[in-house]
Amino acid sequence: MIQIVRRHLTSKLDLEASVELLAITYSLSRISEQEFREALTCWYEKWRGFLSEKSVGVDGRMHFTHPRPRAAYRSLKFYLPYLWTFEHYPELCIPNTNAAIESLNQRLKTLLRNHSGISSQRRMKLLEEYIARHY
Repeated sequence: MIQIVRRHLTSKLDLEASVELLAITYSLSRISEQEFREALTCWYEKWRGFLSEKSVGVDGRMHFTHPRPRAAYRSLKFYLPYLWTFEHYPELCIPNTNAAIESLNQRLKTLLRNHSGISSQRRMKLLEEYIARHY
C-alpha cells in the first residue's frame, strides 16, 4: 500500500497535503485499523476543499487541480477494507505482511533464470520438485 501511495504522490513532495498523507501511510503498519481510519478521516476533512478544486485544462475541460493526492487518498479508501484482513480472520493465521511469499517468488525466479534453456514441461517439474522439497 505504501508503494501505491508513493507512486501517486511521487518522491518530490511539494504539497503539504501530500506530505501529511504520506506520513499517515507510513504509520500503517504501526497503528490499529481504527486509529488509521481516524487519521485518514481527519486528513480528508482538513483537505477536502483542496482535493475538490478544479481548473480548466489545456483541452478546455474541467479537471481536478491536484489529481495525485486525490488518487493516493482514493487508493487508500478503496483498499482500506482489505488492509487488516489478517486481524479480521485470526483463525486463518494470515501473516500481516507478504514477505514470505515474496521470498519464495524470488527464489523461484532465480531458479528459473539459472535454468532458462529447459522446456516448459521440465520447468513445471523443476518448480513442483523445488516446492515439494522445501515446503
